[in-house]
Amino acid sequence: MLCIEKILLIEKNQTNLKKIKEVLATQPEWENSFVESLSYSKALKELSVTDFHLIIVDCETINASALETLIHIRSLKKTTPLILLNRKGQEKTAIACLKNGADYYLPKDKNWLN
Repeated sequence: MLCIEKILLIEKNQTNLKKIKEVLATQPEWENSFVESLSYSKALKELSVTDFHLIIVDCETINASALETLIHIRSLKKTTPLILLNRKGQEKTAIACLKNGADYYLPKDKNWLN
């Protein structure tokens, strides 16, 4: 079983942040994890000095493309598992991100928080 001790959430929307934390708490391997949430710019600075066991990015809440975000994060953390969340209908972006090092790319539909 994979033990995740430190999770970084790059997310600005408080409703989304709360829901993601709730979902993480339901997973036995993640329920006791330390979850830190930061803005994109602060997260990039933190990633250069801190190790995380998982990075989750909500691409809709940052001012950069999903692929650009992936490239910046992978330049700092090459092997840390990375999950990108983005709005539905971004299939070409999803394929490009997966080819360039994202571990998972999850599309969000309008009811994704339910």
